[in-house]
Amino acid sequence: MKKREHKFRFWDKDLKKMCNRKPSHNDFSHAKIIPLEYTGFKDCNGIEVYEGYTLIDVEENLKDTQQQVYWCSKLGCWKLDQTFTQNKESGYLLANELKDFKFQVVGNIYENSIK
Repeated sequence: MKKREHKFRFWDKDLKKMCNRKPSHNDFSHAKIIPLEYTGFKDCNGIEVYEGYTLIDVEENLKDTQQQVYWCSKLGCWKLDQTFTQNKESGYLLANELKDFKFQVVGNIYENSIK
């Protein structure tokens, strides 16, 4: 079994920007830093998909619909919330959605997201 790659990006609340670097132990307990974990998946263009990213289904022409990637701790898997509320209470398995449909990263919940 292949081990999953553990990578993170970090949203800095003070700087209001995404940081790409190796994590330190302070990153996970600092209130002004929000870690976003790599899901192990890539979009249709080969872009790595991280927690909190927003995707669009390019084949279904749903460019105005925000679809957020989130971790479902109840099921222990990555999911895609395709609801208008984006409350992370219902969604589809990210692995199945990326396999069955053509999704593209368009932003994340902190910057460049569809409103």
